[in-house]
Amino acid sequence: MHSQTTSIEPKVKTVINSKGDTLIEMKLSDARLLLTDVLDKEIPIELYLKFIGYTISEGYLGQNYIDFVQKIDSNCIKDIQNTVMSFADIFNCKVYEREIFTKDYKKAGFKKQPSNRWNARINSKDLMNYFIDQVGDDGKATSAFKQIPYWIKSLNKELLSILLETLVLGDGSHLYNKNSLAWKYYTISKQLADDVQ
Repeated sequence: MHSQTTSIEPKVKTVINSKGDTLIEMKLSDARLLLTDVLDKEIPIELYLKFIGYTISEGYLGQNYIDFVQKIDSNCIKDIQNTVMSFADIFNCKVYEREIFTKDYKKAGFKKQPSNRWNARINSKDLMNYFIDQVGDDGKATSAFKQIPYWIKSLNKELLSILLETLVLGDGSHLYNKNSLAWKYYTISKQLADDVQ
């Protein structure tokens, strides 16, 4: 018996804002999103959703860079490190890493010695601007103004669960009981709280 493999050319869906700017180009195959375009680079959608989730929950969009901070003993430290490294590698961006110690924790306002923290920085004005446009509100992307891009909210449940998991790993907690799995998510952004619901 002869088996034949056929290749289906992915369809491209483009999302354009009210000014006519292309916000995102998505490649779909069999109605499943496979890749998304970021600054002319094709990114696997699962990696993109994890990166944007960690950017929202653990990221800081500074002057020409994106910073990430996570406790060394966090249960998601390896995942956030791998996600940041893999994403930066696609853009040939070096990731600057360091471990942060809080020596005089009482003067810093802590009651007990906090965990050491991993800090990573991707220096890229283009990536910073791209993600400010994606997760910010009117050019503001500090914690109070972060939001989930509207095009992401229309993705299927399987893909949305990837984003939700990274958001919860960064700024939330899982609640386990014998009948179900639930989670809590913490944010000061009213829009982000609404988006996550």
